[in-house]
Amino acid sequence: MDDATFHEGVPANFKGVISACQVSPLVKYGEYSWQRGLFEHRRLHDLGGDKGYLPIGLFGNPTNWYGADGTGAPPLSRLIPDLRPIMDRHRGLQLLLDYSWEAGLGDAFFPGVDAFVRDLGIPPERAVVVVSNQGIEERYRRFLRAGQRSPSACFRVIGADLWLMYSAIELQRKHWYESPESLVRDADVDERRRTHRDAKFLSFNRRPRWHRFLLALMLGELGLDAEGFVSMSSPRYHGDWIPEDDKVDSFGALMARDDWNRLEQVRDRVFATLPWTVDIAMDEDSGLPEQYLYRTQARRLFVDSYSQVITESYMEGEPEDVFITEKTCRALANLQPFAIFGHPGSLRRLKQHGFETSSFFDDAYDGISDLGHRLTELYAVLRRLKSAAVRDVHERYHAELDLHRFNRERLFEMPGELSSRLACKLRAELWAP
Repeated sequence: MDDATFHEGVPANFKGVISACQVSPLVKYGEYSWQRGLFEHRRLHDLGGDKGYLPIGLFGNPTNWYGADGTGAPPLSRLIPDLRPIMDRHRGLQLLLDYSWEAGLGDAFFPGVDAFVRDLGIPPERAVVVVSNQGIEERYRRFLRAGQRSPSACFRVIGADLWLMYSAIELQRKHWYESPESLVRDADVDERRRTHRDAKFLSFNRRPRWHRFLLALMLGELGLDAEGFVSMSSPRYHGDWIPEDDKVDSFGALMARDDWNRLEQVRDRVFATLPWTVDIAMDEDSGLPEQYLYRTQARRLFVDSYSQVITESYMEGEPEDVFITEKTCRALANLQPFAIFGHPGSLRRLKQHGFETSSFFDDAYDGISDLGHRLTELYAVLRRLKSAAVRDVHERYHAELDLHRFNRERLFEMPGELSSRLACKLRAELWAP
């Protein structure tokens, strides 16, 4: 911390040295957790030989960190040449690579971290990586076994579903009526008990990923887009992501043949109507991801709809991968049931965290690991929503209202539980032989 800048009220080591080096989410949100006392900030000159972590917040992917992404950006090691001397002076210090804004997906992640740690020139066993994906720890054990490597001579990995913590803190701070983006209140629900809402569902979609375009085809083919509030980017999106409309065919072909044939036939018609806008101008404001996380969703959209169709960040991944982000947490916090276009086992993971499972949507898709079969089942979920009368949707929603209230309170318990669990893991790694 000796030379750390302060940003958003917390120390941010080496922030801005490269664009991928930012505030540590663990440090930022740990400050707002009621388990704040589990963490102590100390300056390096006070640390001496005591054990501790030097956290660095990282975004992007490992190639961004060691100058191999083709952009010409220098490696982080060149810009912080004092890192290795710091580690040599403080023998109890470990490097905490906070990548918890992401899930560490893909086969290239572990080799990339390997290359980055080597480039830093520090002993790999003194580096700990944190990601928001509880299942990554098993994937990492497989990676080590495949390379016949000893865990004691490599960097360590801690996986935890930390977006449940981060989102709960952000959303709970919105739990006030005066905010234009405040959460749905019990009073809002009571007021609308005897009147039907304007939309069966709500669906926020920003980055133009392939599964969002596939959802657009499903909604357009069913005519369900007219019965919900839906934001959707177009292939003309310009910003922080390259549109993946060219991947729709290859993933759609994995579905049941008749279903995919129906979607193929409406592709040109549906894509010609994009973008769909309910909150921000999708294609024009696409370069503001941090704004889109919590600051653009108007409260009325949640008050005037019953449920959500969520497209999580990814649908592809290994069987252990589950990446739950603010997209799912927004539904939990606003008393809405949801279906998830995401990793298989997402609902099962939420249940492991103590959330109750809603019967508003048929959740059989969650247990299907085959991607094409899961997409086919999700299409069937949307067909059933289309065929349901608004009266029935209304009654089903209110029949489960106590469950939705329980899930919101459970979300608000996550910061304390996850920060405590993470502190235990970090302490164990710190004192590991």
